[in-house]
Amino acid sequence: MYADQPYIIETRTKRHYKHEMTLDDHIELLEVLNHHPGPVLLSGYDHELYNNALVNWHKETMTVSAEAGAKRQEVLWINPVAAEKGFFHRIGRDPMQQINQGMWD
Repeated sequence: MYADQPYIIETRTKRHYKHEMTLDDHIELLEVLNHHPGPVLLSGYDHELYNNALVNWHKETMTVSAEAGAKRQEVLWINPVAAEKGFFHRIGRDPMQQINQGMWD
């Protein structure tokens, strides 16, 4: 499963979504994903809430083009099942592109 939820609002600049998530929504999402029995990849901007909840997950950080072309550090958290089964391999400069191309199907 690849989760690309609205990132925590305090980590973003100006962009808002029609359906935002509260911190409680993020906590609930993290609890559900932590208990998911299969492979999970989760993207977001670095935040203490995610780092604390996903302490046993592998964490990849990459520079991406974000809002208005600004360079940002994006994080890809990889749960132990996905990491163990090799659902993500960093081969090249753009790991997010690997996900978008369905490399881990």
